[in-house]
Amino acid sequence: MIENYYTSQKAKLVKDFGRACSWYRPHLINQGGKVFADEVIHTARNHYESLIPQIPYIGGSKVHMTTDLLESVTHLAFLRAFIQHGLTDEESRRILYQGMETRLAQYPKLLLKLLGWMSFTKMYLRKFQRQSVESQVREYPGGFVFDVVIGDGEEFDWGLDFTECGIRKFYQAQNASEFLPIVCPIDYLLSDAFGYGLVRTKTLTEGAEICNPRMKRGRQTEWRLPDGGSS
Repeated sequence: MIENYYTSQKAKLVKDFGRACSWYRPHLINQGGKVFADEVIHTARNHYESLIPQIPYIGGSKVHMTTDLLESVTHLAFLRAFIQHGLTDEESRRILYQGMETRLAQYPKLLLKLLGWMSFTKMYLRKFQRQSVESQVREYPGGFVFDVVIGDGEEFDWGLDFTECGIRKFYQAQNASEFLPIVCPIDYLLSDAFGYGLVRTKTLTEGAEICNPRMKRGRQTEWRLPDGGSS
């Protein structure tokens, strides 16, 4: 484990977090006004900076899901700030998703769909298959462990079977598991934007033995909240 991997990048991470604040600020203003928005963002930034030294090293930039883990740290900082400033779980969920939608809206839809299309190429899948094999070694205790599942092109094109989730481990270590039902469905927002056609019937958050996202290009995303509901 590289102890100072993220602390050595603190300036860049905090700068990136500042960009994330711009996605949430207008929705926080709508919720409680400019002063409220400034206070929440200040609190969220403090939470984020305190989390940086606690982010587990899971392979760095060579591991695709490092980006997912870092995104989840940003989400946690905001969610803690939302709750601290009196927002309900549903209000927190709404503003978190609105912020993500604002972020995605900054890019041309055609570009997002093109990037989504690339996720179905053989090159992309070979990279994921290589990383899935490496994940089985469990070199990084805080990381993800998963298998790649190739579909028949009818029910799905490809998918993943996660037996261990780095985001879930991090939230558990932070005593923040109650936020996982809010954070996990963000995958559906991304699926809508990129055209992944995500369907998921099991999650580790619900206590299942695996989390089983399945992707099919061009299919409509099938929303399913971790509590068993749907949207």
